[in-house]
Amino acid sequence: MLVSPMHPGTILLGYIIGGMARGLVVGSLVLLVALFFTSMTIQHIFLTFIIAIITNVLFSAAGFINATLSKKFDDVTIIPTFILTPLTYLGGVFYSVDYLPESLRWLCYLDPIYYIINEFRYAILDIREVNFWLNMSVLCIFTFLFTGIAYYLLSKGKVQSI
Repeated sequence: MLVSPMHPGTILLGYIIGGMARGLVVGSLVLLVALFFTSMTIQHIFLTFIIAIITNVLFSAAGFINATLSKKFDDVTIIPTFILTPLTYLGGVFYSVDYLPESLRWLCYLDPIYYIINEFRYAILDIREVNFWLNMSVLCIFTFLFTGIAYYLLSKGKVQSI
């Protein structure tokens, strides 16, 4: 596919849409299974869908970058294990960041997952810790940054094997 006459943006768009579709299907299935165990009302359904789309694009681009930079199959697990897992725990999934000491709270504000979780928490539960526009700005900046890096790697031939 890399030697085909397709534009790198078209190839990347295909990978990102594929990753988005998988993410939306998995997220929807998890939501459906969760509804068997609890009742839930989504407060802002349209915003939930928008945040899900932006988050899926972000993680699809990040996954593309991870796959591109991995030299062998075992290298793919390095990013999720040593970067994504700590960022998830620092992102306030299981606690409010307000409970952290002030000296550690700044770490959470550097974590893009914190803003994803915060906006999902608002869209679903109507609970917010950070301003909407700050959340959306951080999400869009990281989404454009990761998509730009993925495009650069693909267009410059830095892709090992897809």
